[in-house]
Amino acid sequence: MSEVLYGIGTVFLLRMKLIGKDVTTRIILITSVLLFAYLVFSLSESAAEQSSLPIGIVDKDKSNTSEELIFKLKKVPSIKVIDMSEEELYDLLLDEMIMSYFIIEEDYEQKVQMGDLEGLISAFYKEDNKAASILADIVAGEMMYTICYYKSYQLYQRISFSQKQFIGAEYRSYMDQLLMNVEDFNFAFQMHYQNDDYHAAAQEEKVTNTILYQQLIVGILGILIALIAMFVISQAVQEKENRVEDRLKLSGFHFLIQDIGNMCALLVTEGTISFLFCIFLFTKFSLKDGRLFLSVYLLLLLNSVVLGGVFLLFTKVMKSMIIYQLVGSTFILITGGLGYFHLLSGLYQSFADKLIKFIPNSWFIQGITDIIIYGNSGGYIKVGHRALAVMAGAVFALMILFPFLNRAIVTGRIKNNGQNRMVN
Repeated sequence: MSEVLYGIGTVFLLRMKLIGKDVTTRIILITSVLLFAYLVFSLSESAAEQSSLPIGIVDKDKSNTSEELIFKLKKVPSIKVIDMSEEELYDLLLDEMIMSYFIIEEDYEQKVQMGDLEGLISAFYKEDNKAASILADIVAGEMMYTICYYKSYQLYQRISFSQKQFIGAEYRSYMDQLLMNVEDFNFAFQMHYQNDDYHAAAQEEKVTNTILYQQLIVGILGILIALIAMFVISQAVQEKENRVEDRLKLSGFHFLIQDIGNMCALLVTEGTISFLFCIFLFTKFSLKDGRLFLSVYLLLLLNSVVLGGVFLLFTKVMKSMIIYQLVGSTFILITGGLGYFHLLSGLYQSFADKLIKFIPNSWFIQGITDIIIYGNSGGYIKVGHRALAVMAGAVFALMILFPFLNRAIVTGRIKNNGQNRMVN
């Protein structure tokens, strides 16, 4: 046992020394940390704003009522209001930088006060805009109180009173007092988010469009982890090219000792970088529970183990660094891209459902998404943890079985060659 541990320690120290000396690996590690820090602290800052639908507003009336409407619209979280000229907004619409733009026509205030609802606002959309009716309803909803107010005031003026009636300003003040602290007017739908059974306790949690941008950051993090794993494990391919692996075999090193030593070096390297990644995530994603920090950290390590095992399998069949980097880069590109497919709808959704079980990055995104949305509801170990743990076990099983499979393939080729020679 002591010899095994000594062998693992020797490979581990050798790998760590080579990682420290390799300039490319150091650049990748430092760049990954800086890039992720930039993404977290810049992309997440504008996530809430960018998740709103951009619309343009042109105020031709320039009245108190029209300015009040614009003020209300700017407080709606689902839209982002842009004030520009009609010509500028038209160009933005054609370039698909805004979803639509609205023109508050002249005499808007006068028409509303008189109860004339014709030609108040003109709306402009691109012909294929499927959100047109939704955006129109949002704008109309913010107009509704003002319209109802003047309609009710007109009806109020027609009622004969024995006492003095309110004038316009007094009536508005009276209505404002009625609406203040009256729960009957605080109408809103009670939102429920239906999820898996074990999330039932978290159904009241508010989920916003910002989560899509957070998933984007997490997906990029998964790609960075894969990139680090590829460069750390690449030293094993260099040893093949330099014939170092042959000398290790002659000295009695078992292949599993080499693999475990390489994996330990990977975990130390990824573990250190992942700790910084976790700090960045918790700084911006408002996760307070310390055990959730450990849950995210465990998810990062599990993903590193799976990816490290995959790249170790690559080193067993590839002896050229160029081929290894080409295949590794292709693997990162494909798995990183497919990791996002399960977030899409339509044609891509059915395709993603078939592949998601085999894509580590998709489970990595799912795991951190569950932690961000549901916290410790259902426990600290999410479905992403379990899926990646199963993948890690499968990768280790392949690593153990690979020499036997390779030996069987070589033996079969020798037999076939011998039979062919006998026939000839």
